[in-house]
Amino acid sequence: MSLADTIVADASPIIIAARTELLPHMPSLLGRIYIPPAVAEECAHPFKEGSQAVKQAIERNTLTVSDKIEHEFLSRIPHGIDTGEAEAIALALNLHARLLIDDRKGRRIAKHEGLHILGFGAVLVKAKRSGIIPAVLPVIKQMSAMRYHIAESMVKEILALCGE
Repeated sequence: MSLADTIVADASPIIIAARTELLPHMPSLLGRIYIPPAVAEECAHPFKEGSQAVKQAIERNTLTVSDKIEHEFLSRIPHGIDTGEAEAIALALNLHARLLIDDRKGRRIAKHEGLHILGFGAVLVKAKRSGIIPAVLPVIKQMSAMRYHIAESMVKEILALCGE
């Protein structure tokens, strides 16, 4: 397993991928995607929009739920991150994988742990460049309508990278 083809994902990017119908394309864009049990539980919660798409992705092995989370990071979880983020960071450390996470504090902690991180913006750029979506701006607007916050500076950067 190499860093280039292994991703561990936190809940927010998985939920937004499900809600924007990009979830089935995630493996072709990013490689093998693992999620820890807490993330699977959060994403597949019956009352969460997009949960059915997440359940199907797990059933089809688009997402792999991994319980191999035995990392010392879990014994020193920093204040302010939830169980899913903590498990995702620990799993990424175990697998020597990149971490797909959008939460600001979680990103900062993951970087401090030496992880290579990416956010959902990277998924949008790859989806545009691979022709899966014709433009990122409509997806960003859709995300905004779903109350998924993306910093204006990040929106500008994504649009510039996509030539929009």
